Amino acid sequence: MLMGCQQSIKPQALVIPANLKQPCPDLLKLESGQGKEILRVMVDDRRKYVECSQRHAAVVSSIEQPSK
Repeated sequence: MLMGCQQSIKPQALVIPANLKQPCPDLLKLESGQGKEILRVMVDDRRKYVECSQRHAAVVSSIEQPSK
């Protein structure tokens, strides 16, 4: 039946950069209850969270982009 008129459309492979495939880093272990130690760990945890969150958002964005 009109099969000769149809085009074969192959989905494009999604290429995600290697830096976006990295797992989130481990968080520091709180060794003491001293204020400066708590602050250092909290700042480090926040930095790691933001970096991981940005990578996650970039992956989601690349998946949701319409193919060209």
